[in-house]
Amino acid sequence: MAKEYFPHDCSAMQDPKMVTLLMECGAFGVGLFWIIIELMHQQCRGISRAELSHYIDLYGKQGSYDQITLDRVREVLFSTKLLIEQDSLVCSERVINNLRVRAELIEKAKKAAEIRWGGNAVAMRGQCPPNAIKLNKIKLNKRKEEEAPPNPQGGFSPPQALNPEKESLFDEVWAMYPRKLGTKKARGHFLASVKTPKDLENIKKALENYLSSKTVKDGFIQHGSTWFNNWRDWIDFAEEEEKPKSEYDKRLEALRKQPIKTA
Repeated sequence: MAKEYFPHDCSAMQDPKMVTLLMECGAFGVGLFWIIIELMHQQCRGISRAELSHYIDLYGKQGSYDQITLDRVREVLFSTKLLIEQDSLVCSERVINNLRVRAELIEKAKKAAEIRWGGNAVAMRGQCPPNAIKLNKIKLNKRKEEEAPPNPQGGFSPPQALNPEKESLFDEVWAMYPRKLGTKKARGHFLASVKTPKDLENIKKALENYLSSKTVKDGFIQHGSTWFNNWRDWIDFAEEEEKPKSEYDKRLEALRKQPIKTA
């Protein structure tokens, strides 16, 4: 049986929504979210609220989590909009986009097969999908080579040629960042993404929002190389208004205040 995959960003956990989910519900909440996303991809659609409740209860109780914890995970998934409700189904914007792209690729492969093989079903089934995927990769690689500037030593270099003025601008922004780990990668991300005065204005605004966020105040500070790769996520970031503490939060706070008993 052929395996199917769905795209997963290597920096997904740096997304402010995922950071909130981790802080509010721990690794359990994050793991449960990805289980739900996987199920949506398997079914090629969203799921009903009843199905969502079933999956949360099923997988949550595998780890002996109580109902208060499971309800809290459900609440955070919707409040952060990691899950949304659309046409009476619970879904994710990423899943919707992935399914749309998948459908478009299948349709393109089908049309290409019909043109190439003239209705020969055996040839189409055995040859066309891999060829269509391979052709897309070749075109993508060729486009990257065309866009990349030539390297005097041969081959191509990433479009991040050093520029003294941009270097000094990077140093200016870098000086304000509190966790200076990964300077080389951070510089590369800066040079690749900050190309106009508006970009410079935006990255400074993003950094201001990040430094004033609850995430940083609670001590969760990303490596510089990570933040500079995702700084656009923080341009329009705004903290959600603090809600009254839930029964779960009150119980957790009370447990933390209890003295540790020693033998």
